[in-house]
Amino acid sequence: MKWNGFKPDMLVYVTMLQAHFQSKHMIDVMMLHADMVKMGVIQNTFIYRVLSRGYRENGYLKSALMCSEYLMEYGIHFPECRG
Repeated sequence: MKWNGFKPDMLVYVTMLQAHFQSKHMIDVMMLHADMVKMGVIQNTFIYRVLSRGYRENGYLKSALMCSEYLMEYGIHFPECRG
């Protein structure tokens, strides 16, 4: 995703993810996350925490669990991210 040569950074993407989660636009969340990967936005714990919480709050428990497992794999444990 680029707008007139502007490449969004991680905070722009996270803000957009949170807005899509709040609006329950799950297809947009998945497409945006795929775009983040394609554009080379670093996938860090902050992004996975947002994804895990958003998926869980919208009933996508399998996706939330996958994000939580990624966090736990790297030794990061958040109470709201546990299965």
